[in-house]
Amino acid sequence: MRVQHTILTVGLSLTSLALMAQAERTVEVPAAESGVASPLAPIDTNDFFPQISVSMGQRAIRPANPQPQRSIPIGVPNSLETPVASNATTGAPGAQFPGIAANGFDPPDPSIAVGPGHVVQVVNGEIAYFTKAGAKVFQQTLDHNGFFSGVAQTTFVFDPKVFYDQISNRFFLVALEFRQSPQNSALLVAVSDNNNPIGVWFRYRIDARTSRNGTFYWFDYPGFGYNKDGLVITGNMFRFTGSGGEFAKSYAFRKAGFLTGTTVTFFTFNHDDVFTIQPARTLDANARVYGTAIRNSSSIQVQAWSGLAGTPSLRTTNVTVPTFLQFAGRVPTLNNATLDPVADRMMDSAFRAGLLNSVHTIRHSQAVNRAIVRWYEFAVNTWPVSGNVTLRQRGSVVGPSNTHVFMPAVSRLANGGMSIVMTQASATMGPRFILASRKGTDPLHTIGAIQTMGGSTRGPAVLNSRWGDYLSVATDPSAATRLWGVGQLVQPNGNWRTEIVSWTLP
Repeated sequence: MRVQHTILTVGLSLTSLALMAQAERTVEVPAAESGVASPLAPIDTNDFFPQISVSMGQRAIRPANPQPQRSIPIGVPNSLETPVASNATTGAPGAQFPGIAANGFDPPDPSIAVGPGHVVQVVNGEIAYFTKAGAKVFQQTLDHNGFFSGVAQTTFVFDPKVFYDQISNRFFLVALEFRQSPQNSALLVAVSDNNNPIGVWFRYRIDARTSRNGTFYWFDYPGFGYNKDGLVITGNMFRFTGSGGEFAKSYAFRKAGFLTGTTVTFFTFNHDDVFTIQPARTLDANARVYGTAIRNSSSIQVQAWSGLAGTPSLRTTNVTVPTFLQFAGRVPTLNNATLDPVADRMMDSAFRAGLLNSVHTIRHSQAVNRAIVRWYEFAVNTWPVSGNVTLRQRGSVVGPSNTHVFMPAVSRLANGGMSIVMTQASATMGPRFILASRKGTDPLHTIGAIQTMGGSTRGPAVLNSRWGDYLSVATDPSAATRLWGVGQLVQPNGNWRTEIVSWTLP
């Protein structure tokens, strides 16, 4: 990748045009299986209210990251450029307060959802509710003795993600369950019965252990998206024995049953050509859920799940993007520690008004092995019914010399604004929680300067730290121009903590 500081218009060779045409071919993916999930006993969080004292023993969140960083396939190089151009847009800071702090799990995997009156945060092992002023009103473990009691079958509940669906006005939560022996892999799903998280949640358990060619696989690192009709949950499939993640899998659920706590129908799809799919949070009444995954170093695969209210279908297409290099290794930080940037996968996606934003971490250049963030905006146009997905704009978020920027999450507003939350660090800088934004009226390919939302005075006590493994950003249903994010920082004692922040982007 060549870093440019101005926006360039580049002519394409006939070869490049042919490659782009080939990449845009739509493929239909057949459903692998279907099933139903019945609700288990609803849980009323009023039964536990208030519960904000949680004690947990020190333990890793799961078997060591189940694979080394997966190498991104090499694509055909192209002559597209990636602008690195800035504009004057910044978010106006709002409420800011501490989120859940170190609880014995490492890493935290923080995720956030914002409703009319509350902020719901999850990390590995715990869930908490806050008022928008920052008062914690509820906290509980996620395991079989806590929030998922009577649902989870083990003590090991991990990789939680949460969002607020502004269409049905409900909170949705997904978490995973894993046990090596006897083998256990499951999706745990919960949905609130109204727009207040304090009250009844309907809870479901879906067996995710998958047999393929005589080998059993477990489900890891979920993507979590939705539209007006359904939910899509994606994950990477790893062998219980041996090593290797060989394919991705997606579950498409009808939403209606979740809203009333009744039986839910789902369909599954196997994805053999990509890893780590990020379905988008669909922030309007679109009929499809779109998603993205890295196909290779010069193309992004876009997915479209249609018909979620009935029998879902899935189509995919590959879109040419400027060639990029995979960031290799770890990010250095203070106290001679290093951070795992999870730079082998797509990190997040959000969709609104026909535009799909996605983000991931890449290498600065061939000469400089420094982590930066690449962002895209795809126009889905009339695809998958007809036509093609087009790359409307793209850009990068690059830190000052010798600093790394990584672990991005993205969301977009109805006015066209977009914000990305990230981590920044270097050998002389403790991890920082940062963001960058653009307005819908800003020139294409531009994004505002980095804003620091919180900093660390040291690196983590764990010298080779899992970091993240993801961050989160959400829109506010009560304020059209407000966004909220959650990031990770380091306490003075070397343990992690999370920070919840809000900002407006008029």
